[in-house]
Amino acid sequence: SLSTLCLLFANDNNLKTLEDSLFEKLVNLQEINFSSNQLKDFPSSVGNVHALQKINVQSNQLTSFPDTSSMKALSWLELGDNKFTTIPQTVLQSTNLTVLNLFGNGLTSVPAELNNLVNLKKLYLSYNKLTQESFPGRGALSSLSSLEELFLSGNDLPVLPAELCDLTGLTELCVSNCGVTALNPVVIKALTKMKHLHLTNNALTEIPSEVCGLDALVELDLAHNKLTSLPS
Repeated sequence: SLSTLCLLFANDNNLKTLEDSLFEKLVNLQEINFSSNQLKDFPSSVGNVHALQKINVQSNQLTSFPDTSSMKALSWLELGDNKFTTIPQTVLQSTNLTVLNLFGNGLTSVPAELNNLVNLKKLYLSYNKLTQESFPGRGALSSLSSLEELFLSGNDLPVLPAELCDLTGLTELCVSNCGVTALNPVVIKALTKMKHLHLTNNALTEIPSEVCGLDALVELDLAHNKLTSLPS
């Protein structure tokens, strides 16, 4: 029955379907990897594997995902490169997540319910369909005080979202290839713990002096913009 199995890796295959009962007896699984297959659905029985800590189903064709809200050990969820247009509500109830990867989907909004993920440290939202209007408003994400790394590259964000002011624990922010034309000084000033700021391949013509006040900053990437000067 493979009840002692802790790790199950089936990535980089040609799997199109999985039996819905697949995980019913695999009660000791801690990590599974089904990335780079052709799955359109994922077995609901995975929600009963309460020992699972890490799930990787990146690079499939998923549009939904089973209920993970009762999986208290689950801390790492890779859903990137699928066909999600919204973040599944069940994922937004998985309050012990520390890493959530949703890059390369078709997301059009960042819901206020993301605020439920109070333990989140890394959030990957790059290469979706996010715009300025996709974010829920100032204060809506204020519970994400543990968030350290946020990746937003490849979206349509000419101005940094004001909601970033609430993410005061950020140490790394990546907003490359977003068409950024200006940096809001209020946002920059709020990111007091920022160490790595990536703003490559945008349309910046100037950098606000507030960047010079980021005392923790060790990496500032401004390559491929339209700058004619730098603040001193």
